[in-house]
Amino acid sequence: DKQPKVTLNFSSDARYVTVDISDIYADQVEYNLIYDAMVKGNKIQTGVNASEKLAGKSSYSKRQLLGSESSGKFSYHTNIENAIMELTLRDSQNRSVFTNTYPFTVSPGKTQDLSPSP
Repeated sequence: DKQPKVTLNFSSDARYVTVDISDIYADQVEYNLIYDAMVKGNKIQTGVNASEKLAGKSSYSKRQLLGSESSGKFSYHTNIENAIMELTLRDSQNRSVFTNTYPFTVSPGKTQDLSPSP
């Protein structure tokens, strides 16, 4: 089975993460980053997600805000803990061809390789 290579590159202030996925043998990528965080003074389970059709590409990269934005005002998630990434790859008929869950830790300015060791 071909496993995609997944890395998370955190900005130096840990407000953004660039999700890089390569070796994708599918038509569509979907993921959820789910975690506990402080949001407006309350500890809640929250997260961010994305989905994109790949149009023949075998890699995907997206800079993702760890928080929310509304009318130009940014709210950043802080004290992120218990973080996981749920990744699903789908074929052209929207069937799931790969699913995995990767635990991760938010590390400012660091890159984390989530791919399993062979």
